[in-house]
Amino acid sequence: MGRHTKAISAISLDLRFSPGGSVALCRYLMTAIVGPSHYNDVFAKMKFADGTVETWTYGGGSDKNGPDGFGTAADLGLDRLFVICSENTASAAEIVINSLKGIGFEVHTYGSTTEGKNVGMVTSQITYGSRVFEFAPINYYVMNAKDFYDYPDGFKVDHEVNNQNSIISTNRFQEIADEKRIRPLRKLHLQ
Repeated sequence: MGRHTKAISAISLDLRFSPGGSVALCRYLMTAIVGPSHYNDVFAKMKFADGTVETWTYGGGSDKNGPDGFGTAADLGLDRLFVICSENTASAAEIVINSLKGIGFEVHTYGSTTEGKNVGMVTSQITYGSRVFEFAPINYYVMNAKDFYDYPDGFKVDHEVNNQNSIISTNRFQEIADEKRIRPLRKLHLQ
């Protein structure tokens, strides 16, 4: 029995329950999605309250603080991404969408409007006597390569679908799949 290999050109990323997290880890994931041809492109810019801007590239991290320590992920060879969103999709999860739109990478969103956390914070520590206090005030906007950061009300999705695990119309998912010429993945048999 012969095996057929076909290149994968797209994946679905389920960010419905992702309130955010590490921007550096998000950048690392995006290197696998966009590939080496975009390593020198702007992943995100952090525009601080004092007006300074810190630029991160897909391939390495910050122009001010150097590499973020994650390096680059293996290239998946993709040319588009499908993202499942909800009102719980926020912060670094929204950077996935915004960063790709900034470089013109094909990204399609499904579900419901995201939260709209287009800001970030740098944690600081203050020691007072024997106590250590950590503060994380909001101190920058997150912009993409086109300087877009105006999404405080979230990203409206391209295709609104019920994503709350109640009755979902499988016909609507099939319609969307047909429109985008998406073939369902077959079950993988790991041996």
